[in-house]
Amino acid sequence: MFQSGLFVPDFVEFWKSINAAQKAAIAGNLAAAEAGLNRANALGKTGDADFDSQRRNVVSLLARTYKLTLTGTGDADSDPGDSHDLQATGRPAMAEPGPTAPTGASTGAPVALGPITADGTNSVSLVTCAMNRTENLLKALPTWLACPEIAEIVIVDWSSDVPVRAALDAAGVDDARVRVIRVDGEPRWILSYAFNIGFRVARGGRILKADADITLSSDFFARNRLDPGCFIAGNWRRAQEDQAHVNGFFYLHKADLAAVGGFNEFITTYGWDDDDIYERLTAHGADRRDVDPRTIFHLPHSDAERIGAGSDEEVSARGEITGGTMYRIRRNRFLANVMPYWDRNKIPLPLEGDADTGGDMRLVRSGWLPNPVPPQIDADADYYALLEMTAWRLGWRVLGLDRAGLQTLTSQPFDRLSPLTVEVLLAGRPGMSPAPGGYLVVDLETEIPSGDNASARALERLDGLAAEQGKDLVLRADLMALPPEASALACSLPFVPTWENIGTPASITTEALMRGDLPATSGPDLRIILDGAAVAALTGAGTGAGADRAAPAVTSGRARLFIDAQHGLGNRLR
Repeated sequence: MFQSGLFVPDFVEFWKSINAAQKAAIAGNLAAAEAGLNRANALGKTGDADFDSQRRNVVSLLARTYKLTLTGTGDADSDPGDSHDLQATGRPAMAEPGPTAPTGASTGAPVALGPITADGTNSVSLVTCAMNRTENLLKALPTWLACPEIAEIVIVDWSSDVPVRAALDAAGVDDARVRVIRVDGEPRWILSYAFNIGFRVARGGRILKADADITLSSDFFARNRLDPGCFIAGNWRRAQEDQAHVNGFFYLHKADLAAVGGFNEFITTYGWDDDDIYERLTAHGADRRDVDPRTIFHLPHSDAERIGAGSDEEVSARGEITGGTMYRIRRNRFLANVMPYWDRNKIPLPLEGDADTGGDMRLVRSGWLPNPVPPQIDADADYYALLEMTAWRLGWRVLGLDRAGLQTLTSQPFDRLSPLTVEVLLAGRPGMSPAPGGYLVVDLETEIPSGDNASARALERLDGLAAEQGKDLVLRADLMALPPEASALACSLPFVPTWENIGTPASITTEALMRGDLPATSGPDLRIILDGAAVAALTGAGTGAGADRAAPAVTSGRARLFIDAQHGLGNRLR
């Protein structure tokens, strides 16, 4: 914050006090946490509206989350249990529509959900989540209940259209180990939020995280012993071909989970959440071990169910890439690398609601979104994921395209793109688009077209013939760039050095092009050699003295064999 050109000291002191209070609360030292929070609250107003609204939000959120009492002189809420509307105080709005208040909630004890803690018995809590995926949940649930080692099953119902508890009742599921945590008002599935809620309410000292479509064998715990200092996780590399999605399964000590803060809440779309938490667990010092693949099974379902509705750009390269799961994985990998490191000191999604005596809860978001991803970082993640995956298909030179160039390239279907398209965009003028009918690559093996020489006239003829076939010309030669004396037409065309990859355009002769006899190829691009014979054919005259008596060996239209003589073969040929 700046005021009259000077840095406001209260801003620094405020955040120091907030950080101290949060660390103390996580450590269980509530007296120190209250002292730190009250120091922050006592700073008073700075006169900066943005800072004051942020201060009120943070103080109130921490007081509610950790059930701390405020006694300071600031204007934040003094009662951590009241209904202060944090979302209306100027913090960044949520990317999606805000949640609605729960309707028909039970009248149990009020709760303000705290962070993941390291406490709990040595029992096992299985944590799962569902949003309109109850069919698979009902198939998997009996295999979990068949394991006596599981002391509780926490099901986070992420705003399913038909509440999970109602679906369980209708299916006749009646087991005291099953707890349903209903979160109301959520417009879309967010795995990191949902599972972290389950981890926050779980009572066991060991956590088994399983998606709603994962079944367990009865000997799971006999075959997967959880030793101190390790965690057990699915591994797509060891899984059968149709079982790659077991990669998100893990079994670990709750203390290790609390130490890394659970799932990374900067990741709010499909992908990379499992690899991210495994990397942080490993960095924390936990040893990763593979789950016995015989003891878990992933019930199959489509990617559309997994990531939601597909892209409406089914034809373009961009639509083909962004409609797949790998794109979401790569973009979230970028986000995880760029955003601050996720750990136990991050504030999780604030929630409040009530709990009944059976262990069920009904919750709703409360307050501002504590971990927003800035829009420009989100846009960068989209760009770099698309850039990376396009380069997988068309070569590393794609990485040289700026955002406009990548947008232009990927607006076309992949079957109309090649490494040549990339080179044209890299060499072209701003706003250049891929040629709808493809390109005619002209390999210059004669003098450079300049002034009014024969090569320049031949190039003009080629330009006209290419236009008749709906193709654009591209020049290619063993040069870094065309010399300044090149003709105006030559300088206006994209130029690609011969050492750059252009793919494999089909070759065509001058005579065939003049007849309009194009080869039937799998791609739209063609390649032609502009040598002395071709210049003569295109201009109807030679390029110099004696050119009308061109040797038969180089007459255009004859088959040619090119030999790259190496390692003494040239001497033998002579």
